[in-house]
Amino acid sequence: MAKIYFFFIPIVLIWCLTSCNQGDTIIESDVSTEEKDTTDLILNLSIKPLDMAVGYGNIYSCKVVEAEKGFVEDTLLSVVIIGSENEKDSVFHQASISGYMLKAGFEKYREDEPYRMMPIDGFVDADNTSWKISWIEPIRMK
Repeated sequence: MAKIYFFFIPIVLIWCLTSCNQGDTIIESDVSTEEKDTTDLILNLSIKPLDMAVGYGNIYSCKVVEAEKGFVEDTLLSVVIIGSENEKDSVFHQASISGYMLKAGFEKYREDEPYRMMPIDGFVDADNTSWKISWIEPIRMK
């Protein structure tokens, strides 16, 4: 009988950690209008569940639903979030499991990046320009 528990309990724990909706814990927006005005790129993103983790953080596959400001050619982005125990990662993770979309502001970081994934909170586009997240807010579905 004890063998069944050792097999069953880890499966239930993994299921709860990955599938159970832990309530509406997405942070409310405290982004000022001034911050939004000075942002280079504003994207509305649909977040897929956690794609993978690398040694320095988590990678989320994000579909660009709309570019409110600026332009990127990519319709799918690999957004890197440095570390897994921070507010940005919590927001991305909650959005990925709850179905919320995110509005994110990005600042141009560097051009001619040597790799498609760099250790920054952000992404590298098709032109090898890196974009760093400056703010994030949830988009509430109506």
